[in-house]
Amino acid sequence: MKNILLIFIYLFIAGCKSTSENKANTASARTEISDQKNAFPASLGYVSDFENTLTEQQIAELNKILSDYDLKTSNQIAIVSVEKNLTEDEFYQYALDLSNNWGVGTKEKDNGLTIIYSKKLHAIRICTGVGTEKILTDEICEDVIRNHILPQFRKDDYYSGLKNGVQQFIAKWK
Repeated sequence: MKNILLIFIYLFIAGCKSTSENKANTASARTEISDQKNAFPASLGYVSDFENTLTEQQIAELNKILSDYDLKTSNQIAIVSVEKNLTEDEFYQYALDLSNNWGVGTKEKDNGLTIIYSKKLHAIRICTGVGTEKILTDEICEDVIRNHILPQFRKDDYYSGLKNGVQQFIAKWK
């Protein structure tokens, strides 16, 4: 009986320790998530050109196209240029995390698409919501990047590349 009581006391103490450790780990995780959220800039609208690759007029024109498309369909497209000092591998993860953090698309439909690029890194990534990727598959996104965006980017014409890409996504996203 004495041994059973000692085992019970031991388990209770160990359980309390685990619970307090879990609380500490949970608080730490919340802090990390909060820090991560603070690591992302606030969206400037449909187009967030943090690298200053576009003129104000080009941003306004792209914003109008994307806004009209959102109002007509509820599908949302965001364009983001990244100015952070990242490696190529870090860029791809950052792009995904930024897209998730901003929550492009409606929550119910998960119908967002984010075009994230870095002139400095010569990198681009398309991030799609689960609802979007059923229509705009990886193959379609790769085709749009390869054949409609990158040819203009190589000419240092980011506006034309982005506009071409957006038009292709809109045409295919039915």
